[in-house]
Amino acid sequence: MKFVFLSAEGNICDLARRISLEGNDVKVWIKDERFKHTFDGIVKKIDNWEKYANRDTIFFIDHCKLSGAGEKLRKANIHVINGSKFADKIELDRRFGQDIMDMYGIKTPIYRSFTDFKPAIAYIKQNKNKRHVFKPSGNISTDWTYVGTDSDDMIEMIENKFSKKWPAGVKVEFLLQDFID
Repeated sequence: MKFVFLSAEGNICDLARRISLEGNDVKVWIKDERFKHTFDGIVKKIDNWEKYANRDTIFFIDHCKLSGAGEKLRKANIHVINGSKFADKIELDRRFGQDIMDMYGIKTPIYRSFTDFKPAIAYIKQNKNKRHVFKPSGNISTDWTYVGTDSDDMIEMIENKFSKKWPAGVKVEFLLQDFID
């Protein structure tokens, strides 16, 4: 089978490598110049994904910044995995994503939504015996997802990183999920 992987930052390269090891024809396009070197020599890279857009190729898109490409490919009746406005909404609006999973009976860790850091800290202090995972909403780098080692660690991250360095112009909205080992 033929696959073209479209990636904003190269996050999909390991999956592309695995699929190529199964004998498939795999090509990877990375949008961000800073990450174009990702998996050099391990997966085949391309500079123009559009020239591979045909019904014999499956496109796999890894990032919400590329949903326009997914919509364009679908309109041309080309097979696409991910890369849609709906997928973006599930990813970027954590609460909406949780509601969809709940609606379909998908089990997820217990979570709580926040739009302010102080109530989140109070919640963690009330649940000192639990580890939490910090998951921001919005199009924020995955560097902001954080798995606390314990409640004190999570409080320190919220006080010293998240609350002080939250990206300008981005609404404060995040989930704290119970950690599941």
